[in-house]
Amino acid sequence: MDADLRLEIDRIKAIQEVKNCMAHYETVHIHPGEIWKTPECFAMWRPDVSCEVSDWGCFFGPEAVGKFWQSQQADELRGGIFFHSLCTPAIQIAGNCNTAKVTWDTVGFETMPPFDSDEIKEYKCYWCFGKYGLDFIRNPETGRWKIWHFKYFRIIRNRYEANWFDDAKNTLIGVPGKPQNFDIKGRMPSVFHRPYRGDLIQHPFPIDPEPYYDYDGDFRWVFGGEEYEKKYEVNYPGYEKLYNVNYPQRI
Repeated sequence: MDADLRLEIDRIKAIQEVKNCMAHYETVHIHPGEIWKTPECFAMWRPDVSCEVSDWGCFFGPEAVGKFWQSQQADELRGGIFFHSLCTPAIQIAGNCNTAKVTWDTVGFETMPPFDSDEIKEYKCYWCFGKYGLDFIRNPETGRWKIWHFKYFRIIRNRYEANWFDDAKNTLIGVPGKPQNFDIKGRMPSVFHRPYRGDLIQHPFPIDPEPYYDYDGDFRWVFGGEEYEKKYEVNYPGYEKLYNVNYPQRI
């Protein structure tokens, strides 16, 4: 088979493989007892794999990514569910079929059951809407596609009985009765977190990816360039490491 045709077939197949990987990510998040499986979706062979959720900080490197998801594990959450769907994908497979840049919208709902340590003895239900901006990379040994860089932009997380404009409790809420342990080596401050607020212009992040041939490792594309970064006050603590500026090779 002609090499160019083979490459195009591989790129088409990669779209579905990327979707399948992210679908598995969502599946293991439905029940909190399955969250420990999340690293299966990440490029854990990469020293620069990263994960950033809302304003929880960015976890850089395979050890930090693994420990972060382990910290979200809960064994006893009767009635708990964290259901997040995937829609409106924008998927750009690199011309050389080694990496991919992807965005998804996600809409969902969550139920937090009461724990003995809770002050309020009731189930707590929320609507959860947001967007993902991700890099995927193909394992050179297995050919499997995994998440390389991950950022979840939370847009709203409001009580089901309230609307998102008026709900003042649109804040990060962890697993009840299980404190968030973010004392993890490799954690860095979040680069950007600004959920929907009625007194602000809504940000457009992540920006949908453009076609490209090979990848310089710079995850900054999710913010669309310096003009948007300045307008929406994107901050880059540890930027060179986190977003792979001046990455030594193109992939």
